[in-house]
Amino acid sequence: MTRDKKLEPRQLLLSICMLFLGGCASIDGFPDPVIKPSDDLAQAQQYFSPGVLAEYVKQSGEAARRAYRDQIVYGRLHAYDIQYQVFLRALSRESGGTGMAGDLASLALNGLGATVGDAATKAALSAASAGVIGAQGAVSKDLFYQKTLPAVVAQMEAQRTQVRAIVEKGLSTADADYSLPQAIVDLDLYQIAGSLPGALNGIVQDAGTKTATAEADIRLSRDKTFATSLPEAVAIGNQIAALTDTQALALAKAMDPFLKTRPQGVQDFVNGIDPTGKRLKDGATAKTVLRQWSILDQRDSASQKQWTDAIATAGKN
Repeated sequence: MTRDKKLEPRQLLLSICMLFLGGCASIDGFPDPVIKPSDDLAQAQQYFSPGVLAEYVKQSGEAARRAYRDQIVYGRLHAYDIQYQVFLRALSRESGGTGMAGDLASLALNGLGATVGDAATKAALSAASAGVIGAQGAVSKDLFYQKTLPAVVAQMEAQRTQVRAIVEKGLSTADADYSLPQAIVDLDLYQIAGSLPGALNGIVQDAGTKTATAEADIRLSRDKTFATSLPEAVAIGNQIAALTDTQALALAKAMDPFLKTRPQGVQDFVNGIDPTGKRLKDGATAKTVLRQWSILDQRDSASQKQWTDAIATAGKN
């Protein structure tokens, strides 16, 4: 009988630890989604097909192109919104679950330590409580989650709203004024706006405002020549997409000197989406940045030749 009494607090201790430190992992402040995000994203993959731009070019007439443009853009927007919600849920779980579980577990362990009579059990409970508090202290020292995260999330929300407004405004106009490649560039910015690097960059350097201003300058400079040269720009973008990361990195280095010769709006745009020059160090980043630059770049014969020559050289690597 005595043996059973000694074991009871330890069993209770185990139950409490499992309840608070394990069970709280599922608490993230979000209701369960109606549809599994993975299933929803799987259905949205059709809007990211490599042949989307080629199919867009095949559309005959303004009405057909505009309808196809809108379908692709809204499909991608939906996918990015799903991705963003999954990301926020993970952030919430990471920042909130551990601290709350630690608080509750620590209170419970200290309370048991004050009420049980066995000295050995008291010592065990006290040690466990100290361990929980110690682990929680490490979490509390993480200023990103405790102090910075709310501001970062607010910045992400603001930037996403700004870019979404640009997209919606573009979709309200004719396809000739807001083509699918232009929309895809804005959609890439929309995805970046909902990321931690994008938000931090926006807070520190106000890149969101700078990029939006650059976009406005670029749009003002567009003319009919820019619109009619769309097939050539699409072809260049497809060639960039087909490069390996190593080849894309070589292309980024080859094109970098030409950036200084571009209009200020183009320079600000490229520097706004890649403020640290990561495209010159990382092949995957290079491919993303170069595709956006190529779509918004000047489309005169000299500029286009720079792209095609540099791509041909990079393709040999």
